Amino acid sequence: MSKYNEDYQIELYNNQQRRITLKHMLKELIPHIVGEWFIGKGALLGIVRDGDLILEDHDIDLYLLPGSYINLPNDWGMQNYYLDTKFFKKTGKPNNINMWYEYCRYTTCKFPYLKNKAEVYHIAKQDYKQERIIPIFTTPFFDIYNLVKRNNRYEVPYWIDISNQYFTNEEVENIQKNYVLGFEINIPAFPENILQRHFGNDWTIPNKNYRKQCYNLENKI
Repeated sequence: MSKYNEDYQIELYNNQQRRITLKHMLKELIPHIVGEWFIGKGALLGIVRDGDLILEDHDIDLYLLPGSYINLPNDWGMQNYYLDTKFFKKTGKPNNINMWYEYCRYTTCKFPYLKNKAEVYHIAKQDYKQERIIPIFTTPFFDIYNLVKRNNRYEVPYWIDISNQYFTNEEVENIQKNYVLGFEINIPAFPENILQRHFGNDWTIPNKNYRKQCYNLENKI
């Protein structure tokens, strides 16, 4: 077996194990959620398009409706991060995250009027040392978003300008039960409309370069 094939098989195995772990974690966490919630973003894309979580994903995105919350299990940890709250198993694997890139993503949300990477880097480097957050969350993990209702829709306020992270009343107030992961989960109504809005008209076509790219707000998974 060539070195390339060996590395690919190792990566494939690790991805498969991570996906299994994410599903176990989700099943464990669901009973601790109080109120209304649903799965979104990349996890929703995988569930609707592929009938499973996306193999390369490191996280699941959970959206909580106003008034909902999660009672953190004893062996889980939480970290308030730049754009969300991270839930993770304390026994998980340490993250190998590019802190500079993470801070630049945060900067694009703080200043959505910035036109290109050069402008983002120029602004980010001014406060990076003072504002950077050292990640303590392990992998895989969950991104938790608290929705706010305004203007007759549900929004994630700090994402709204950069990636259309909002949901209509009909999508959120008619949550559907789904069983493709082997147990009951919640997804929003009209998921195809949401995925088109969040990922573009070609959301049904997997991105073959996803494994080679850094996670980018503008790239479809």
